[in-house]
Amino acid sequence: MRRYAPLIKPIERNCSVTIPLDDTTGRDTDALLVHLGACRSLGRELLSPLSATLASTLPDWTIGRLAHHAQQAWAFIYVHAPARMSLTAEQILHWQAAIVSAIPAASAGPSVKLSRLQRQLEFAGASSEQTPCAHYVVETDAEAGWMPEIARWYEVEHLPGLASAPGCVRAFRYLNHDHGPESLACYDLTTEEALSSPAWLAVRATEWSSRTRPHFVSTRRTMFRVIDPSPAAVG
Repeated sequence: MRRYAPLIKPIERNCSVTIPLDDTTGRDTDALLVHLGACRSLGRELLSPLSATLASTLPDWTIGRLAHHAQQAWAFIYVHAPARMSLTAEQILHWQAAIVSAIPAASAGPSVKLSRLQRQLEFAGASSEQTPCAHYVVETDAEAGWMPEIARWYEVEHLPGLASAPGCVRAFRYLNHDHGPESLACYDLTTEEALSSPAWLAVRATEWSSRTRPHFVSTRRTMFRVIDPSPAAVG
């Protein structure tokens, strides 16, 4: 397990996060989340210009997980920094504009959103040697005053517990500094059915979970299909 330094003052919000145009404060960033809307598929015609733009705009960064939800027409693409760095909203908006201009099919309306992610936790899963086929994401804000307790629950019990369930390849938790909800927990899974295993359900049914989960706000749970970025897979 890798732990990352928490924020000095946990952010407490009752609404999803957006990028204020006049925000000049740098935020600790370990990765960027590229959220594509109105994205029916992640084929070569979309991935090729996107990959080229990311490589030229962020030459030292690494494209990580690519995930797609066909019914919602959403795609999540994680781009990892070479090391934790402080990034301002102005930098993010500049890079977001570059992505929009490079992908005409995703440029209509609010179809491209770029968020700074600060990693809080990372656990290797019980099935860490296997290849993931699904990417499960739980995004949530918290009732006022509850985010520190939710963070402690994730660190001490929930994330390590779910990581130990069969079918979990890896489990992460990030803070989303921009297009929220603020807390983003994600799980690479060998199959979607991992969520219905007795071990997974037992972790979700603990007393601490029952006390904590009712204080989630604006929660989104999304099961994505993992996309293989190789040319043979996306062509």
